[in-house]
Amino acid sequence: MNYNKIDKVVFLKYLVICLGITSIYLCFYTMKIESAISINDHAAVARHIISLSVIVPVVEEVVFRKLLLKLLKSLGQWKAVILSAIIFGLCHLDIVQKFYTFALGVILAIIALKYGTIKYGIMLHMIINLMGVACVFISIYVFYAICIIITVLSIIIIKKDYKELFNLIK
Repeated sequence: MNYNKIDKVVFLKYLVICLGITSIYLCFYTMKIESAISINDHAAVARHIISLSVIVPVVEEVVFRKLLLKLLKSLGQWKAVILSAIIFGLCHLDIVQKFYTFALGVILAIIALKYGTIKYGIMLHMIINLMGVACVFISIYVFYAICIIITVLSIIIIKKDYKELFNLIK
């Protein structure tokens, strides 16, 4: 297959936007995440990191961006993006997570359609999930500061490069 290659700067812009969306969620739910695993149980931590940062992103990108998006594409690109993102969001845990995963699902679907591959989405998804796991291991104040900086950067990028990043026409 012929895939469009994503520019490194464009990939970084998508990454900052995705991390900004994730930061908003994580700032409100860090305590919930902290109680989910014991940091002293190293085997559990390793399983948690591998499952959430490697296995889940690959499986979700194959299911939602490769299979589902392909099925929905006949409805039109934007309808396919929105519907796949809605379904992606509904498959996640709590009500707040459904909204932020919907937003991420939109971005990941746009990337899959624009570049004709899910490999970039898998990479972004792995980094996003790793950020969620990493928040348990750093100071809460440092984490909040990082989240604020990333969120501000993502807003700046969206305002500046909206048309380039979210236009589906190749």
